Amino acid sequence: MDTLTIPNSTLPDLINKLTPRQMEIIKMLMAGCSNKETASLLSIKRDTVRKHIVNACKHIGVENRIQLIVLYAQWWATEGKEQ
Repeated sequence: MDTLTIPNSTLPDLINKLTPRQMEIIKMLMAGCSNKETASLLSIKRDTVRKHIVNACKHIGVENRIQLIVLYAQWWATEGKEQ
């Protein structure tokens, strides 16, 4: 999936597939946190962070965390800040 050409109208549908915890982790990744830092801040294991990232990628159909972050950032810039 080319995350840079997804129509804005489909972004909410994709983002709505994410769990609140997945969204929380993606926000931390956007802020530059590593898996280790994210795990520490959320009091969970690093493997749990990784699993959340992998599952989030599967839910919205992207191949890696970079695409996940880009897609989430696109949504955040257009609609996420209003929520």
